[in-house]
Parts: sequence; C-alpha cells; structure tokens
Amino acid sequence: MLYQKLRDYRRAVRELSKATALEANNPQAWNYLGLCKVSMGDIREGCKAYEKAIELSSNMREAWLNLGQALKEEGRVKDAERALTKAMTTAEGQPCLAAYRLLATMRQGQGRQADAIKVLDRALGHNRPEQKVELLYLRAICYHALGYTRKAVLDYGDCMNCTPRNDEGPVGEESRMFQFLSFYQREMALFVHWNLDKKATDFCLDTELNPIFKECWCKKGPPPPEMFTSYKMQPQLPDERSRSSSSGGGGSSSSPTGGIGLAPEQVAGLTTAADTIGALLQNHHQGFLPNIRQQRAAGYAAIELGQAVRALLAERRAGRGGLWVNSEGSSGQGGCSGR
Repeated sequence: MLYQKLRDYRRAVRELSKATALEANNPQAWNYLGLCKVSMGDIREGCKAYEKAIELSSNMREAWLNLGQALKEEGRVKDAERALTKAMTTAEGQPCLAAYRLLATMRQGQGRQADAIKVLDRALGHNRPEQKVELLYLRAICYHALGYTRKAVLDYGDCMNCTPRNDEGPVGEESRMFQFLSFYQREMALFVHWNLDKKATDFCLDTELNPIFKECWCKKGPPPPEMFTSYKMQPQLPDERSRSSSSGGGGSSSSPTGGIGLAPEQVAGLTTAADTIGALLQNHHQGFLPNIRQQRAAGYAAIELGQAVRALLAERRAGRGGLWVNSEGSSGQGGCSGR
C-alpha cells in the first residue's frame, strides 16, 4: 500500500501479489492490487483483481466503484453502469456521491447529457456538501450542451457561490478549478445566447472574445484584475415573466428546422444517414466511449465532405478548374464572409 501511495506501481504489484498468495481471502489486498494494475494500464487484469475482491466481500463499495471506473476506461459501458449502480446501493445507508459522479460523467462522455442530468439530480437531491461543486459543474455543462441556457447559467452561478462547510476544510484544487471554469462557461453560455440570431457572417467566437478571457479560460485559472479592464461582462438573461410577456426580439427562428432551409423530413433523413456513417467511424479501443453526439457530428462532416467532392467533380466535368470553399465565420476572415 505504501508503494501504491508513492505511485511505484510495479513494486506495489510485486508486494501485493505476494500478499494475495499468502492471504488469498483478503479483499483489501485484491482491491489494491487491482488499483495498481489499472494504474499501470493493465485494465483487464485489474478488473479481475476487483472481481476477486467483490467475490470475497460482495458489499465492498470501494471495489465496485473501482471496477466501474476501470470498465468505463475500457469502454464497457453497460458493465460499468451495473458496477457503479451496485456501488450506490452498497453505501451502508450513505449516498456514494463518487459513484453518482462517475456514472454521470460516463453518460456525459457518451453524449447522453439528458440521462446524466437525471443521475446528477439524484446526487444533488441528497443535499450533501461533499463533491457539490463538481456535481453542480457537471450538471451545468450538460444543460449547456443541450441548449438549456437558463438552467446552465443558474448551475454555473451556484457552483461559483458554493462554499465548503466549516468542518470540511478548504476547497480542493479540483473544486477551485471547476469554480473558475464556471465563470468562463457562464459567460460563454450568455454570449452564445445573445448572438443566436446572428448570421454566420457576423458571428466569430475567435475574433470577438477578449484575448485575456480566452487565455485564462484555456488555463482554467482565476480571472485576473486586468481582464476586467478590457472585458465587458455579458448581460444577464431576462426574467422569465418579462420574457414570456414580451413579443419578438431575441427569439430563435420561427422555422421548425432553425432557418436552415430544409424540411423536417429532409433533416431527419440526413440525420439518420449521419448516425449510420458516424457509428462506423467509432474507435473501438479502451479509453474511447461511444459518443452518439460525436458520431452524429462526424457523420455530418463526412456527408459534407462527400457533397464537396461531388461538387468539385461537377466543376471539373464542366471544364472549370476549381471550387470555391465557403469559409463564412472563419477566424481568418474576422467573422466576415470569405471564399
């Protein structure tokens, strides 16, 4: 265990292998052996060690939690869900917030943000202070990804304002990072909200965002005082009641497909094709979760590339030598139309 704490995993594995040989009925030894093997990248052998610990102590929460984490890293999402759900139910009357967080993180990584939110609602419903910052931030980015700007902004704000209990000690480095990120993410959610109705020719994140803001956002650090001398905070969202009573202005396009000029059945056909193509591009390897949103985006990109190639061939057949590529909204064009 000492070698494991020192991150000398090879030596730890040697000693723990001796321990399990001398005392094969010790679930803690098997659990630590699994931790060390997974830390070395030997996930399959690590899972076997966790399973042995669970065989010896079926209600060992740490082993179920570690097994779920390892299975998640291996990409075995269904098995990971079962293990993490088991970790929740063997918490001896106390909620295992780490299991909730891991399960929600996995679902978010799969592009299942709505399902992740349901898990996070349950976790936050226990109203416990530990991991509250992490859970709030995770729920906020899920709302953000789904376009629920108002809920995302509220969770970002709660995350920033969250303070530890007096007996809990200082907020950890990871928690502080999430609180800093909440500031930048909230500003981005508001920025996009107020620019939703702009045309692509008038909207470019790269050129419109403050350089210091972008740098601090990438570094995940606290916003420095000098940033506020040049950065203007985004306006807050209007009150729900004032929004519902107002008419026009700031709303999204009235077109059922967001103003892209396609009928709903055309969008549905393209989406089905994109999902089919995107699934074929999935990297089936440990560490790569099957993300349905990324698969759809990759499928759309493949379709667009095919359309561009077909247009180029048509240009060549017509005796024209090239094809203009539309670069509207690109950074190099400063947000303006370019070819």
